[in-house]
Amino acid sequence: MGRTLNFECKADDGTKCTIVVTYQSVDTSDLADPSETETGLAVIRTKEGGRVRPIEKGVYQLQSGVIVRTSDPNAP
Repeated sequence: MGRTLNFECKADDGTKCTIVVTYQSVDTSDLADPSETETGLAVIRTKEGGRVRPIEKGVYQLQSGVIVRTSDPNAP
């Protein structure tokens, strides 16, 4: 199971939304460590499940075309 990160973003017009980043786990187990995993790809969506396109760190384009930003230091 992967880990999840939630953070608030805001558009220039003041509209707020929640972005959810789910990091998938990749099975990297072997005989020495049969339960080892590593963090894999990130899936980025809105809280409602809409598509999100990352533009740069802390800047995203929603499926509607609206650009939102966050100052959360943990945001990808």
